[in-house]
Amino acid sequence: MKSLLLSYLLWLVGGLFGLHKFYLGRPIMGLLYFFTGGLFFVGWRVDLFTLPRQVRRENLEREYEYSHLTEVYEDEEVVKFIKKKFDECMDKYSDLDSIELELMRLKDLIGKYEDMEIVEDVMNGKFWQGMSSEMVNDALGDPDDVEQKVLKNNTREVWKYDEIGKNRYALKLFLENNEVVGWDQK
Repeated sequence: MKSLLLSYLLWLVGGLFGLHKFYLGRPIMGLLYFFTGGLFFVGWRVDLFTLPRQVRRENLEREYEYSHLTEVYEDEEVVKFIKKKFDECMDKYSDLDSIELELMRLKDLIGKYEDMEIVEDVMNGKFWQGMSSEMVNDALGDPDDVEQKVLKNNTREVWKYDEIGKNRYALKLFLENNEVVGWDQK
């Protein structure tokens, strides 16, 4: 883990020469700072405000390094999948809180379902026939409304998402005994 205090110390003492950039694993930026005097003082001053984010991002990247993942997950395909999702999160989100939340969700789903194809579909908000109600909840969240009918041998539910008018919804999922049997999507 990189230290914010040490990063600020390096920024203060040798930031114009890129010491803090080298410390944070950004050697190209470090060289650029070295030869331009901290990008002509501008980059050096900007770093005063952005250094906490830079440290947090570096620590997050280190947490998901390939070597660390192989210690946690033995299956090579799982490690590749997590790295792919990590890179997607880094491209998709600009704030680190969203990235962290998405990666924690990914870890939870891997632990819950263990099948990378299912995990990816759930992460992408997809649904399919035969999907369990728990998977639907993980993929789409809580429904806006639920209609439930309890019959002698089974339970039928209609999960409604994205209200578009009075009692009108963009998506209705039909479940029987906690399993998707169909849907109506507008």
